[in-house]
Amino acid sequence: MADGTCSFCGDTTVYFFPGGLCVACTGKAARIKLAETLKQQSSELTAFDASVGTMHAAARRSEMAVAKVQQH
Repeated sequence: MADGTCSFCGDTTVYFFPGGLCVACTGKAARIKLAETLKQQSSELTAFDASVGTMHAAARRSEMAVAKVQQH
């Protein structure tokens, strides 16, 4: 992680989440339990995490709506 790469997939990234994960791995591997104790985040990072979570949830709701429309 010190060199700017994700600790899970190894891709180069700018934003890191708990455990040194990139945005893609945070979404894909959300069930990975981190063993280390995490440091307190700044309010800016907390807000960023919340906005990314909201964005992922909105995208998923859209996917589910499209799938439901295609079924009928």
